Amino acid sequence: MTKQLTLLALLLCFNTISKAQTSLQGKVTDDNGKELISANILVKRNGVFVTGVSTDFNSNYSINLDPGTYEVAVSYVGFPDYLIVGVVVKPDQVNKLDIEMIELESICCYCLFSYVPPLIEIDNTTQDTEITNDEISNSPLRDVK
Repeated sequence: MTKQLTLLALLLCFNTISKAQTSLQGKVTDDNGKELISANILVKRNGVFVTGVSTDFNSNYSINLDPGTYEVAVSYVGFPDYLIVGVVVKPDQVNKLDIEMIELESICCYCLFSYVPPLIEIDNTTQDTEITNDEISNSPLRDVK
């Protein structure tokens, strides 16, 4: 009985670890390219706080998340708070979100942006195309030779 419970506990742990998690990574800079060390990044899903991190000494951040759509809030002293909505985190890959904050002379308390997915996916090394049976049959190449 003890062996069965141990095996069950190990399977549950393995199932939790093998759950498809992915990461959201990027760099936070100002409009001059200056690195913003210790910028605060909060991640929300449907308005509910999920997790948060601060940027490191190179102004980079990395957050492990489940696949889905998120809102990313960024704050830094001397800059207005940013909210980026509709950030899509795809499974089994590193999702990049570099953030460039603009320092404003006038008082502005909040800036809202919509996420625009990149045109080229860095981790995607394949193309998605479908070839039908008719296209294969009509192809001039039928033999490997």
